[in-house]
Amino acid sequence: MIDKKRIKSWLKDYDDHEEHDLDLTISLKDEAERIFREIVPVVPMDRPFRITSVCRDDVIQALALGMRKAKAEKIARSLTDEEMDWIARKLADDYCNQLFWDSLRIMAETVVSRRDHE
Repeated sequence: MIDKKRIKSWLKDYDDHEEHDLDLTISLKDEAERIFREIVPVVPMDRPFRITSVCRDDVIQALALGMRKAKAEKIARSLTDEEMDWIARKLADDYCNQLFWDSLRIMAETVVSRRDHE
């Protein structure tokens, strides 16, 4: 909660000092920063949000489109974690290079549009 009386008192004290005491200046600055943080919460702009993941069941589903499911399961079971990591990295690269930016723009515009209509 903003302590308006305390701030007014500090501002009056500050105005009453011709030399503007350094400690008082620092206190006022600290209080102003605290108030600003209350009014305008800090939103971390670089906080990541998970988009998706891939698992061996996904591999089965993808491979089963072009072969028997039993064969797809055998292949998926044979994949090492390192191979799955490689597949995940390649999928991420492909997504970023092909769809990510257009999809991100469309989804952000959709959210704003939905918010504006509420």
